[in-house]
Amino acid sequence: MREITLPVETAKIKINGMVFELHMSDLDIYNRAQEIHQKFQKYNERPTDSFPPDEVLADCNELAGFLDSMLGDGAVARISKGKPVRMAMLFRWIDVIAEDAASHYAELVEGEHD
Repeated sequence: MREITLPVETAKIKINGMVFELHMSDLDIYNRAQEIHQKFQKYNERPTDSFPPDEVLADCNELAGFLDSMLGDGAVARISKGKPVRMAMLFRWIDVIAEDAASHYAELVEGEHD
């Protein structure tokens, strides 16, 4: 029987001094962040407090869930040191990571053409 071993890269990112393994590719992170912004465009149109609290809480949980799926279970709690995180801050975190992912992806693509 033939057998081969393929190299596998484990991408990591350091956030606030903590190292996280990325569970998504740069392109997936960026694309998913764009989808989230489209889905939650409603918060740009009206203040958060104009929505039912259970809807806002569910949306916050979805945002935190995206971060946890990207960085590993418990990532939001680790980054916030167990403190609650407002919706606006979750969006900001997603934006910062997505911008980094897009920049890193562009560097990789450019490097392939050199």
